[in-house]
Amino acid sequence: MAAERNYIREDLRTFGNIMLGHDIGNDWNALVPPADTIFGRINQVETRVGNLAGPVNRAAKGANQIDKIRKAAACMRGEAADWYENKRGEIQRWEEDTHNHGNNNFTKILKDHYASDIRKNQWIRELQTIR
Repeated sequence: MAAERNYIREDLRTFGNIMLGHDIGNDWNALVPPADTIFGRINQVETRVGNLAGPVNRAAKGANQIDKIRKAAACMRGEAADWYENKRGEIQRWEEDTHNHGNNNFTKILKDHYASDIRKNQWIRELQTIR
């Protein structure tokens, strides 16, 4: 019977070493819990995973913006396609006005080119002429 208890104790000691990183030793009467428990380590992992959420979300948002730009560019033909090819090096985002005052956003660059004040005035004159 004592031999079986020793095997069980040795198995528990091995388990403690592998799973908990803590050697309980041979003195079963003076067991001391490890300073860092498995639950503490799980909390550390959860915290680290939580800390990754921001960068992962930003990367996904960036990827979505690039996808929007690619889809829009794929629909462009003629003059618009030529315009995009000339401007694609400047374009870094779909639309985010806080970065670089929006100067590298697809939507701002597109609107500045195709809906400039000069073109808006031209459209107004054309509409007035039609009336």
